[in-house]
Amino acid sequence: MTYPLMRLTAKEVIHLRRWVNDCYENKRNHRVTDRKYTATMTPKGIIMMGKAGEVIAARHYGATVDWDIYIGPDHGHDIEILGETTEIKTSTRKTLIINDPKHCNYGLWKPETKQCVVVWCNQPPAQLENIGTNTVFQILGGTTRDHFFTHATPADYGHGPRLVLKEHELQHI
Repeated sequence: MTYPLMRLTAKEVIHLRRWVNDCYENKRNHRVTDRKYTATMTPKGIIMMGKAGEVIAARHYGATVDWDIYIGPDHGHDIEILGETTEIKTSTRKTLIINDPKHCNYGLWKPETKQCVVVWCNQPPAQLENIGTNTVFQILGGTTRDHFFTHATPADYGHGPRLVLKEHELQHI
């Protein structure tokens, strides 16, 4: 099954930008440092892309977006889909990329999370802070924890060891 292309509404974009600014200021005020995965993505851009993907997935699955702002990490998952704790991974690549737990202790698949859904974003990485109503998103599919760790392959994009599932390896959720 192919998922439809989706866009944010003007109201969603306004809310997202306000939330991203508040979240960024909260992190700055509490001296929380997120790891930067590429040289072209700004911290605000990473926050914007991730939350935009959550908004798209929540709308598609009829779930509720968590708009709380945390000092540290969230509670282990983003939303619930079909009664399962779900992490939403938004990416400019059509793959699910998670840090390899054998080589890294951050950015991992959290134990509380039962499944993961990948949302693709067509915005160039250097322009993620500018996500707007013209930005295109598409849910690519998802995977369970067991399926991911059974089928993911190692990769290194220059930022350390990752485990990857390509778009065609994702399942319909």
